[in-house]
Amino acid sequence: LETRNMMQVGLCIAEAANWRENSVGAHFREDFPIYKGTKWKMHSQRQMAPNAPSDTSRSSRQGARLNR
Repeated sequence: LETRNMMQVGLCIAEAANWRENSVGAHFREDFPIYKGTKWKMHSQRQMAPNAPSDTSRSSRQGARLNR
């Protein structure tokens, strides 16, 4: 059970990192090396698809702006 949870969380983290199109702090992408400003000051959220514990839903991505 714990191994499956770690694999699911790891998959969500990897997909969220791949979804981002910028480089900030420890998150660096060679294909997007420049920080894009306030557009990316948000949380990336991923949710597991209902009734599909080993799959993720791309339509569940949401962003909540940070007030900084």
